[in-house]
Amino acid sequence: MPKTLLGVTIKAIIFFCVSILIICGFTTSALAGLNIAAKGAVLIDSATGTVLWGKNADTPLPPASTTKVFTALTALDLMPLDHACLVSPQAAAVGESTADLQAGEELPLADLLMASLVKSANDACYAIGENVAGSERFFLHLLNLKAQALGCYDSRFYNTNGLPAQGHLVTPYNMALAARTAMTSPVFRELVASPTAIMENGSRTRYLKNTNKLLTMNSEVIGIKTGTTNEAGACLAAAMKRNGREVISVVFNSPNRYGESLQLLNYGIDNFINIEYLQEGDAVAYYPVEKAEADGVWLIAAGKGVATVPIQEKENLRVEIAWKANIELPIKAGETLAWANLSGSDGTVYASVNLEAVNSVAKEGIWLLLEKLKQK
Repeated sequence: MPKTLLGVTIKAIIFFCVSILIICGFTTSALAGLNIAAKGAVLIDSATGTVLWGKNADTPLPPASTTKVFTALTALDLMPLDHACLVSPQAAAVGESTADLQAGEELPLADLLMASLVKSANDACYAIGENVAGSERFFLHLLNLKAQALGCYDSRFYNTNGLPAQGHLVTPYNMALAARTAMTSPVFRELVASPTAIMENGSRTRYLKNTNKLLTMNSEVIGIKTGTTNEAGACLAAAMKRNGREVISVVFNSPNRYGESLQLLNYGIDNFINIEYLQEGDAVAYYPVEKAEADGVWLIAAGKGVATVPIQEKENLRVEIAWKANIELPIKAGETLAWANLSGSDGTVYASVNLEAVNSVAKEGIWLLLEKLKQK
């Protein structure tokens, strides 16, 4: 029978067990009910991406200005922050929520991002598209490619700012995916958490106030972006950080976007915990082999084992090894032979890590010769 061992040494095993006890040792109230009237909504854990709650999360809906999360993410990938951007007459003519940009002004990309994410300036987004890609139309091609690369397959963009356009749709889950990635950028993270900002470049100094009122309603909220049109209703992608955990919520077409977002964010932090149950490279299992050059092979974790689980499961978690069926020689180094699963009381698998062979194992000479003779 294969042997399993969570760690290379006794010390490692003890550390693993103590870590589980410490991480699981939180005390919280029972799960609170959620009353979310938004047309579409989702809640995810920032560290793992686990979906904690959803309502029409995979339904494409008008995203309004939350679109600007994707625009900023694409621009940050393609252009340095200090790049000088020229405001065209077309960009200056974009209306509704604006930074009052003037044709001929020259501003660094950093300022245009500030205007788009803090003030929700539509003209700044248009100018970003023109300067990054030469035209807004070509930038949209890049933006949609970026969305596909993120795994946002059910979303489509027809402008950079979220103004109403036929077919311009995003799912709540896709928005959460983009927000999670965007929040790994220190620049994006700082801007969306800023209640106010100052643009000192261009033709005049501009004082910006963040459209996200949740930033001043709750000190644990750290972003992200509002959106409002008649077609989309009130939308909000939001993030909260508390006690080392961070969650992201999205509500589309909500009658109370701030109240519903706070419900979701608090629910995510109060009722779930993150468990780290394996480190990459940990020796986890040993697979004995017969008729081979070696007695067996150690399996190590191919990645980090981390899972977001409901708090009520904290005393029921267990790590189980699931073996690949029909393991045959030769075994190649790096081959996946099993999986280390973190499971709950009802058998739910919250996370799985591939277990790979440390070294190659071939058949022993005499057994390999006999096999060749049988084939003749």
